[in-house]
Amino acid sequence: MEACVNGIKLHYVDEGSGLPLIVLHGLGLAVHSMESVIH
Repeated sequence: MEACVNGIKLHYVDEGSGLPLIVLHGLGLAVHSMESVIH
């Protein structure tokens, strides 16, 4: 999913249930590198 905040395009994943968790990946990595943490 994507959202535009203050003119900046952000990509985010909305999965699971329960309290929200924000996971930031490192520079040069993609959301796919964090899939094991998300699941």
